[in-house]
Amino acid sequence: MPAKHRSDPCRAFNFVVELDGVILGGFSEVSGLSTETHAVDYRQGNAKHSVGLRLPGLRKSGTLTLKRGVANRAVPLQ
Repeated sequence: MPAKHRSDPCRAFNFVVELDGVILGGFSEVSGLSTETHAVDYRQGNAKHSVGLRLPGLRKSGTLTLKRGVANRAVPLQ
């Protein structure tokens, strides 16, 4: 099955940045797509047993790096 034809100027790139339906740029490489969730051990103070709960804590995401790209200058930066 052939790939869908794209009429935007970023069709040569594998990744596009789109905001509110407007393509802001295209990039060939993206790295840093990672997330990490730390677990927090929690025990209620009035619990009769010593087994605690393990709850999701802080979430971290990696630094997103976009390489080899072209930005669309038609959109004003604010």
